[in-house]
Amino acid sequence: MESETLALLMFVAVMIGIFSGFHVAFVLAGIALIFGFIGWGQVVFSQMVSRTIWVMLNDALPAVPLFVFMGCVMERAGIAERAFGILQVAFGPLRGSIALATVFLCTLFAAGTGIVGAPVTVMGMLALPAMMKRGYDVPLATGSILAGGTLGILIPPSIMLILYGPLAGLSVARLFTAGIIPGLVLSGLYLTYIIVRCYIQPKAGPSLPPEERAMPIVKLIFSVVIDMVPFFLIIVAVLGSIIMGLAAPVEAAAVGATCGALLAIVYRRFSLQGLKESVYATIKISSMVLIIAVGASIF
Repeated sequence: MESETLALLMFVAVMIGIFSGFHVAFVLAGIALIFGFIGWGQVVFSQMVSRTIWVMLNDALPAVPLFVFMGCVMERAGIAERAFGILQVAFGPLRGSIALATVFLCTLFAAGTGIVGAPVTVMGMLALPAMMKRGYDVPLATGSILAGGTLGILIPPSIMLILYGPLAGLSVARLFTAGIIPGLVLSGLYLTYIIVRCYIQPKAGPSLPPEERAMPIVKLIFSVVIDMVPFFLIIVAVLGSIIMGLAAPVEAAAVGATCGALLAIVYRRFSLQGLKESVYATIKISSMVLIIAVGASIF
């Protein structure tokens, strides 16, 4: 069978497998083995082993569990809850204020952790009930959470870019630098759409009631400094050190994970039970990510 025909059949088989609900990693690896055996015989099995070893020897991969751990610690420390509360008040006078706060916080969370699942889960629990309570348009409410939550794929320190860089033979630091502007532009487009949509259709996203956003300006500024500035400092420390060449992605990830834990301690939300849950979640998420990397490499 010709290589072009095999490639086309592999693509069709991958689509069928993924849309059937099978795990992406197993679909990629399994189909690669089956079609590789059909096309090239038993040599595909030795190649599978060598590709797996090659992926696991990648120097950038230790950054994956460290960034995941940082995100898990921040999630369980309630940092997103504190930030979301103050952002609601800050955006309060604008129509669609909760949706705007959602996308803005998802952008910060993406820049601070690089993962996708955590922002979608956290904002689904925090923002969706608040928007439904105030009569937001359902597609607008859910869309702002899902669109904002997936910004972690593009905005550094994106886990996807860490995996893609070695596979494509590209520098992870250069990919991070290239992903900043497109990610921020995409976030800005989401925010612009919400503002325009709610201006044209006020009922789609009403502003926060005056009694709920009543806060003296001095207290608002103080709350922003307490709740948002430390988060910004972590983002600047992690991304700045990578982009400026002061640290490798793994080193910056270690700094970010440590700063995330220290921030949880400062906010008095750190506990041994939370640390245990964060470690377990890190192991689970990192394992799935690395299995997908192996499956993609074999494919």
